[in-house]
Amino acid sequence: LLKSIPEDALNGKVYLPTDLCLKTKMNYDDVLKGLNSDSLAEVVFQVASHAKIHLDEARRKHQKLPSDLKSFLLPCVPALRYLERLERAGFAPFTADLHDNAMTDLQLKVSLAWSNFVGKI
Repeated sequence: LLKSIPEDALNGKVYLPTDLCLKTKMNYDDVLKGLNSDSLAEVVFQVASHAKIHLDEARRKHQKLPSDLKSFLLPCVPALRYLERLERAGFAPFTADLHDNAMTDLQLKVSLAWSNFVGKI
């Protein structure tokens, strides 16, 4: 959901929770134009916070899984990495360095391989 905000905006769509958008008085037209704003950052922060809670819970439960099942939670690794980059960007989803490039792709592959090797996410 969060990672697709720029692409969704290009397609004229906003899939953020309506209640949060109304609460922060977020301007949908600004989102569709690809503009970061304080209200958008607040909505993104709220969604990211909930996502982080769920990912942290998955990490806790991951420790109790049999080793042959731990790889099923590897998709948590790119999600966690994206949330960290989003936080560094001030929860502004249209920040240019949030988009994947060759270096982040390589770093992701290394992170996935390491997480798989050590059995932790």
